[in-house]
Amino acid sequence: MKMKSMSLMMMFVLVVVSIGMEKEGPLRMAEGACSEILSHGGCVVSKCTSDCVARHPGMHGNGKCDKTSSCVCTYWCTPPESD
Repeated sequence: MKMKSMSLMMMFVLVVVSIGMEKEGPLRMAEGACSEILSHGGCVVSKCTSDCVARHPGMHGNGKCDKTSSCVCTYWCTPPESD
């Protein structure tokens, strides 16, 4: 009986540790995404993207035109960790 409870305890610890490790993976990025509107009306995709990258260097900025022709810049809120 003592051996079974010990193995159950170890399995529980492994599950908790693996869940904690998962939070540090590539999906963590979705939590740290920020966005801002760079311009209202007359959006040109190439200019929007280049303005976004220039405004947030190293933050993986991506500019897109929305339905109202506004330039929406999405980028990482914190700099990515280098490998």
